[in-house]
Amino acid sequence: MSQSVGKRPVVEKEQATLRPIRIRHAQPQALNAPGIAPELIADPKDNTVKVEYLEDDGKVLQITIPNWPVMAPVGRYDLLTVTHEQTGKTLLEEQFDINDAGLFPLPIPFDRLQLEQWADGDHSFSYEVKQYTGSTTGSDKLTLRFDRKPPYDKATPDAFPVIADITDATITTVKLTLPVYPDRADGDKVFWFWLNKVPGEGEVVDPDGAVDVGALPQDIAVPADTIRALGDGGVYALYVLKDKAGNLSRLSAPRAVGVAIGPPPGSFQAPLVAAADDGVIDQQDVFDGIVVQVLAFANAKPTDEVRVIWGSDTSEWREVGSLNAFPMDFRITPTVVWDSYGAGSTGAVAVKVAYEVRRGTVPQGGRDIDVMVNLERVGPVGPDPDPEWPEPVNPRLPLPAVYGKKSDTENTLLPDDEFEAARLLLKIDASLQENDVLTFYWDDTHLDTLDYSLATDDIGEDMEFEVPWAAIAARGNDIVPVHYKVRRPGNPNVVWSDTVDVDVTAIGIHPEQPKFLGGNTSEPVGWLTCDALYDDGDPDNPLDPAIRVQVPDLAQYGLKVGDKVTLKWTAVQGLEGETPVAGVDLDETIDLTATNINGFVWRVQPYAKHILPIFNPPIHDGRGRVHYEFELAGRTYESDIEEEVVAMHDAAGSCPLRSRP
Repeated sequence: MSQSVGKRPVVEKEQATLRPIRIRHAQPQALNAPGIAPELIADPKDNTVKVEYLEDDGKVLQITIPNWPVMAPVGRYDLLTVTHEQTGKTLLEEQFDINDAGLFPLPIPFDRLQLEQWADGDHSFSYEVKQYTGSTTGSDKLTLRFDRKPPYDKATPDAFPVIADITDATITTVKLTLPVYPDRADGDKVFWFWLNKVPGEGEVVDPDGAVDVGALPQDIAVPADTIRALGDGGVYALYVLKDKAGNLSRLSAPRAVGVAIGPPPGSFQAPLVAAADDGVIDQQDVFDGIVVQVLAFANAKPTDEVRVIWGSDTSEWREVGSLNAFPMDFRITPTVVWDSYGAGSTGAVAVKVAYEVRRGTVPQGGRDIDVMVNLERVGPVGPDPDPEWPEPVNPRLPLPAVYGKKSDTENTLLPDDEFEAARLLLKIDASLQENDVLTFYWDDTHLDTLDYSLATDDIGEDMEFEVPWAAIAARGNDIVPVHYKVRRPGNPNVVWSDTVDVDVTAIGIHPEQPKFLGGNTSEPVGWLTCDALYDDGDPDNPLDPAIRVQVPDLAQYGLKVGDKVTLKWTAVQGLEGETPVAGVDLDETIDLTATNINGFVWRVQPYAKHILPIFNPPIHDGRGRVHYEFELAGRTYESDIEEEVVAMHDAAGSCPLRSRP
């Protein structure tokens, strides 16, 4: 047994202290990790992939596998296996030898279906090479970060907080404040918009500015030039967030901003309502149309807007326009006027009429007035209001009925009724009141002799009135509309009945008598003597000598071109008595043409047959008579007879006739 057993070894003073040694076997060297092109990466710090390579069908996400230093010789093969580590899925398994070195770096593209199967988060890729010798060598990992979730995810980002109205005084200090949002991350960016309308779905709009998102809430200055460039509004401030992967949030909720640049409008004048000039607006005014006029005001801009308020109803905003066309007219509908008056109201009611001016959406002021409105109804009423309101005609009023005194046929006056007053019958509606005044109208002629103020006992009763013949004759034969009106003392609203049509044929036509031409202008005035045989205005007329007769305008009686008129001439002997002059009668029917229908000259000739016999002794003077007649609508009408003394001689005998050249 050795003497050293059980004893500590002797250690010399200079001997190094012995330490335990961990035995390590030689480890195989890892292959280089797969690669990826830098342009596919949004952030190289964590290898966040640009989102377009995850979602855009036009872009391809791929990694690359580098070649390994020792590749199999020709005739032998190395087996390359590429793996997605999170799923363990083999992305590629393929053999290569030294002749394939030119294929490397080997691209491994991912199709859209594959990418959709991989959720957001980290995705690691590696490969291993099993050499022809049987050894296996693995690679380092390539870890990529997928992020397809935009800020706010699918929600609409909150609007910018409220921004005070912008004027010249504040235009240089305008700021938008980006609110806090829960998924804010480094690398986020905000793009902001200053627009006069909210963009529609899919509309492409350039942002007015962009800044990196910092600490929230974050102020964003809006340059005054940007505000001035867009002008007054009605402006909307919006934004879109973009994360570092390139995900865009939805467009934020809009923040409406009032912008009013330039000297403010002022010197507002009271609105004008012409219908109220007489002190009250009544139903007839509403029927004619109510217009509110806004007069010119100071510092008006074409884009300034005006609206009118009638009672509680407001009109649409309307731009002043580039022509500054004042006054601006606003038409108020009957429904608005009626509603402001109130169906249950009576008498005059005060209604406030105003206008307001705004620049952009910023109120600038205006003026108001009170107008008096009286739409109290008279007579029977229907729905609220009646469908035909504000027309003055109330179809619920009983209709009048007209009868001829002899024919006694409703709403018909026949020839038997000529020269007679007509009867007008009316049942007084129960809605009318004592002292209501009835006025009647033959067409548009007021029959003032029929005006009547109702008594209490008249209400609901049948009443009879008399239409003067003079009024009937003045209007003539026709289909004559007849109606009445009701006026109530103290109420400006006059209500009309509907009209009834009265068929008037009672008035006979009394054609104007013809006139002899060429009669004496000195004593005995009017006699037809030798001078009357010739027309001094047309001395060479071959139809003379003749007695000339002026026939009046026949179109006034309803005759038309193509109709006929018959002229008749007779004579009697002496200055009195009724002994005919034999053989002188003349009847002639004339066709009416466009040339003669409005009046013409008819000649009694030849002289020897129709005039000279009046001279026959022993009585040398006589009386000539002429008239005309025509048919119209189956009736024959005759003019009155024109008569004049005919003295066709001088002291020596019958009239000397002029010689013809």
